[in-house]
Amino acid sequence: GQHVRAGAAVHADDTPVSVLAPGNGKTKTGRVWVYARDERPHGSVAPPAAFYRFSMDRKGIRPAEHLKGYSGFMHADGYAGFEELYRSGRITEVACLAHIRRKFFDIAKATGSAVATEAVTRIAALYAVEA
Repeated sequence: GQHVRAGAAVHADDTPVSVLAPGNGKTKTGRVWVYARDERPHGSVAPPAAFYRFSMDRKGIRPAEHLKGYSGFMHADGYAGFEELYRSGRITEVACLAHIRRKFFDIAKATGSAVATEAVTRIAALYAVEA
């Protein structure tokens, strides 16, 4: 975790997992939080790494606890629990283009919006450059 938080940028996400609830034969939903660092594509020799945390809830306090002391850039989806981290001024949001594209795609499909369709087309051009 220290090595990941020492990087200039982290990637953050959480995944729901089923957790056995002892005594009642049912499951509850917990969360596995992952934070990763990989600067190799930018010429760094720092080794890539990831660290994981678990919680039984998805409260925004969890990433705040996990990333305590971190300052830099964070690549993440649009999860509202990350907002407090961005408001602190220590962490700069790097929005996920795939999530942004999905919203534009959904609007274009549902409404035929010319603006949303244009956004999807422009993002496709960026994807082509990356490919």
